[in-house]
Amino acid sequence: PNPGIREETLLQLRETICLAHDLGAGIVVVTAGKQHPLIAPDFAVVWRQAVEGIRRLLPICEATGVTFGLENAWPALPLAQHLAQLVAEFRHEKLRIVYDVDNAIIAKESPLTGLDTVKDSLALVHLSDTDNETWGHNPVGTGLVDFGAIAATLKAIGYTGVSILEIV
Repeated sequence: PNPGIREETLLQLRETICLAHDLGAGIVVVTAGKQHPLIAPDFAVVWRQAVEGIRRLLPICEATGVTFGLENAWPALPLAQHLAQLVAEFRHEKLRIVYDVDNAIIAKESPLTGLDTVKDSLALVHLSDTDNETWGHNPVGTGLVDFGAIAATLKAIGYTGVSILEIV
């Protein structure tokens, strides 16, 4: 919520979008907001800041042709419904959703339900394995993610885009 830090963040994101354009990258993935675990602002504050930041960055995305990929991220905007609501509020062709299966599980959301919720705005899928206790982004087969079910859901919702293994 620090205004100076917010301005610097928006400056860095503007520069990142321009760099993505220069490099020929079609998307910049952004998590909207961050909540400190000890002194987190109310969700409404995080929401307003996300809306204002996106509002200021979308004209740059439009001018450069770069997509703003909004990622589900705990603890800021952890659920698919949050992302879907933001995208619906803007209805802008350069605002799309990047759905992270690991982040969904840590937020206690079924990634299968989440993928179905964001299917109409889905630009990219991040895949990794995790348990339901520790945010990990671990190699496939080391946690509880049912990759077969994820693949079946992606097929069922008609997703033909890229899925990236995001392994730490």
